[in-house]
Amino acid sequence: MCKYFDCQYYAPKTVSCDFMLISGRPRGCPADDNCEHYCTDPEDMEILRPRFYRPRIVDRDAVRRMEKVYIKNMRTEDLARLANVSVKEALDWTKKVHPDSVVFEYSKARNYGWWN
Repeated sequence: MCKYFDCQYYAPKTVSCDFMLISGRPRGCPADDNCEHYCTDPEDMEILRPRFYRPRIVDRDAVRRMEKVYIKNMRTEDLARLANVSVKEALDWTKKVHPDSVVFEYSKARNYGWWN
């Protein structure tokens, strides 16, 4: 699965690539780091019904800050504080970019067997 959190076709709520839903056609390439439809500019998106779709707002500076301060298995709250982003943004980013990490969501560890 790709790691492009800042791609306009990525949907954090479903943790999926929504290229087909947005463009109306299959992606035609594997969902990996070599995706041919990686798009960070909403102006460059293929949108089937632009009247009914609004691209998500991606704070690329926030993404870069999270990349810079992230440490493996870092608590979401700590990442949010150090990167100056919301806890939700830090959680969404961590789920996508570091799915093997321990993420605290609703005070429960997603990966059991590791305690801080």
